[in-house]
Amino acid sequence: CFLDHLFEADPTIGVLRPTRAWRQLRLDADGPRKFAELCVGLLEATAAVHAAGVVHRDVAGGAEITPSTRSRRWRMGGARRHRRDTAMGALGDAPWRLLVLDFITFVALGGGTVVIPLALVKHCQSDDDNCAAKAAQRLVQYGLAGSLPQLLAAPLVGRACDRLGPKIPLLAGCIGVVASLILAALWALYGWPFYALLLSAAANGVCGGTLGFLAASFAYAAASAKAPEEETYAPLAGEAEEDDAPEQRTGGFRGVAVALTLSICVSPAAGGAAAQHFGAFATLAGAAGIAAVALLWTLFA
Repeated sequence: CFLDHLFEADPTIGVLRPTRAWRQLRLDADGPRKFAELCVGLLEATAAVHAAGVVHRDVAGGAEITPSTRSRRWRMGGARRHRRDTAMGALGDAPWRLLVLDFITFVALGGGTVVIPLALVKHCQSDDDNCAAKAAQRLVQYGLAGSLPQLLAAPLVGRACDRLGPKIPLLAGCIGVVASLILAALWALYGWPFYALLLSAAANGVCGGTLGFLAASFAYAAASAKAPEEETYAPLAGEAEEDDAPEQRTGGFRGVAVALTLSICVSPAAGGAAAQHFGAFATLAGAAGIAAVALLWTLFA
């Protein structure tokens, strides 16, 4: 049985002295073999925890409890989990790809949703005096149908970015935008009941919506700004790691903001002009096609 330490402090003279465990190993004829087995066990345990992404930070005999040769427990109070960087893909390697994705996605979303108020007014009865009020009320309901699921999905998007990487939330957001615009286009084409339009808004919100898409985009911008050639365990050992890429991260954030601003400037004008010349269905269907391009861009770019 290996106890806490091989050496302990003598309280009388303040120097180290061998413990009873050390004396047992010295007096035991089989002590050298047991000590070698202990060292091999420590190395095997260290390799096992490193393979699991954990750094123990205190590999020593005093940190171990070994009640028998078959059963060993390892104190892990100072251990830290090493977060492996998830594969960022081409979107992280070339930031311009991310900016293009943000631009075309928000152009599709903005150009499509700007048609919704016009379509709501059109779906009202022409002889209804309260047509405008009813359209405004339904527009508020449409906004709530998309924002409430989005609010609930936003924390899950953040966890997914940390554990799986930003690409999964981006894909989910693109799928939600495509599904939402397709349902809205079918609603405008066939004159389906209003709840079909509410389902289209909820589909986008459940997949993360605008908040989730922006969170994944900013995570990409932050991660792509700093890509060290070699992994280091300095932060896990309590040492400060040099952060030499604040300017690069700031530039990535600015790029996402610029893409969002440009899409806000372009999409309402483009959506309104398309709705005036081609109608609500054609505009929503075209926006769904642009969103599908964004989805393919996320998959293969």
